[in-house]
Amino acid sequence: MELFVGLDVSVRTTRVCVMDTSGKLIKEGEVETEPDAIWAFRNAVMPRYGGRWSKPPGSCCETRSGARR
Repeated sequence: MELFVGLDVSVRTTRVCVMDTSGKLIKEGEVETEPDAIWAFRNAVMPRYGGRWSKPPGSCCETRSGARR
């Protein structure tokens, strides 16, 4: 099963969404914005679903929201 991961990264926390190729939500959660926390979330999904994480990101988008005054 091939899985896709979306990350919504902010300074303190990162929202993580894992979906399969049909768009079905596999797992969703929030972790600290630390590499170890994100990898732990990923590793928690791998054994259950047997997904492959071998491809590099297909796209990346960065935006800044909110106005600073």
